[in-house]
Amino acid sequence: MMTSARATLPLTDGTAALSLAAPRPALTLVRGGLSERPRRARAAVSPGLSRRQALALAATGAALVLALCAACLASEALASQASSAALAAVPTETVCVLEGDTLWGLAERHGVDGVATQDVMAWIERENGLDGASLEVGGRLVVPAGGSSLSR
Repeated sequence: MMTSARATLPLTDGTAALSLAAPRPALTLVRGGLSERPRRARAAVSPGLSRRQALALAATGAALVLALCAACLASEALASQASSAALAAVPTETVCVLEGDTLWGLAERHGVDGVATQDVMAWIERENGLDGASLEVGGRLVVPAGGSSLSR
């Protein structure tokens, strides 16, 4: 049994909807009337800064940048002094280097409160005269005692 389906399409041109039946009238906007408020003449605005104002602004900006740089340097110096003082006062102990030990790992395990791991690592290098050399298994190193010291 066969059935057939037929679709019926409209018999109009597809562009017929786009064509204008009659030309549209041109609209004209007329300003004024009761809704229009009279405008006052605006005062002339200065086109920019005078030379003196520009120099004052540049000098103020430069002074601000210099003050921020000085504050950053002073902050860094104070932090470095505090770190050095904390490391100078810490007791030391000698540890044996095990396989897989790194300076960073030793600095983390023998950390000092209030001192960054990077600073502790630099202190261990300086105290043991390592100069970036690799650690030797079985070697002995002076490290900060106490803190979060964990033995393997």
